Amino acid sequence: FFFALTPYIYDIFTPNTGRFTAFASMGDSFSTGYNANIGAFSRLNTDVWNNIPAGVAARAPTAAWNATFAFIMGANKDTVAGVARALDAVAPGIGKNIFGMQPPIAAATAVTYTMLFRAAVPKNRQAWQAYARNPPLVALRVTPQTMRAPNAFAPTPLIARQTESELPLRPIFNTLVRAVQSYVTSTGRQQVATASAPQMFAADNSAACVQLRINCGGDNRDTNYIRAATFQLNDDNALVYAVGVNHAATGNAYYSNVALYAPSRLLAVLSVNDDEYARSARRWLPNVDTATADLFYVIAFARNCDKVTVPRDTRCVSVPSSGFPSVALDADVVLWERPYSTVFGGAVGPWWQSLIMPTIVESRAMTTLPFMSSF
Repeated sequence: FFFALTPYIYDIFTPNTGRFTAFASMGDSFSTGYNANIGAFSRLNTDVWNNIPAGVAARAPTAAWNATFAFIMGANKDTVAGVARALDAVAPGIGKNIFGMQPPIAAATAVTYTMLFRAAVPKNRQAWQAYARNPPLVALRVTPQTMRAPNAFAPTPLIARQTESELPLRPIFNTLVRAVQSYVTSTGRQQVATASAPQMFAADNSAACVQLRINCGGDNRDTNYIRAATFQLNDDNALVYAVGVNHAATGNAYYSNVALYAPSRLLAVLSVNDDEYARSARRWLPNVDTATADLFYVIAFARNCDKVTVPRDTRCVSVPSSGFPSVALDADVVLWERPYSTVFGGAVGPWWQSLIMPTIVESRAMTTLPFMSSF
């Protein structure tokens, strides 16, 4: 479904301030993705899709999986051009992806760079595990034998985000939340609904993190990480419903998922992909046409789904409290939405301001007042 390479500034050293970890993306990812209902896109040049202009997402009915590519990253245009020529001599026709590096801070005397490889939702899990054990990726560092004259790259423009506004769906979304609340109440339990707080993204890229010496945490412009409310699942009786918009269905993602994190460790414990919660809102919106109902989702989370009651056609996901990864019974849990690559323009991630953010509906056992327990 999704494959991407993203170059990062990992840490920076300056004489006055010492070393700090930035983990800040240096620009847009070189990525490709596929959705069965939409087709495929690629900003990654391969031997199948080649000569894609910078900032453009090529489109095709199917993805070019198993294609070969080369990625060349450097700060000097002449050095990078020499590497590209050498590559052409031994592997003519290979798709070349070139990224020109910019100095992060003028005062920096040492910078560590890294590359992050992301892949999601393999069709064949066994084949993916074999790939992950022995990935067919080779990294080489090339050092010129003689000093070259400075020939820096011009800054690479970021791809403009384009998003289909989901805000007109708000009335139906509110109806969906109320339906879940009513169901919880009908089971003799207490419902507590918490909407997501406005996301506090101050900038569209990582430049501010670098200048302010903030760890960007591996930011990625192919998505926006949408944080929902924090809750707990402290025993087998605990149950919550996540209610949201399926961003893949609205066109605001080729691939989207919801993930539960242990925020104390910044650890993702599990995720549910958009094809797993497709059509999950239909039973909750009986008076809405199915095409519109399919723009939404409802997922239940519990410690042990066998010990809680949810509607038969609503997906329930058990959240582990031991092993790895897991989140302890007494620890906070937070839900994040991760919509990747809109179907519009250059296929980077959507603006969160145009998205409807999820609501968490907790299903709690009715509290027994102390004086009632003696009767």
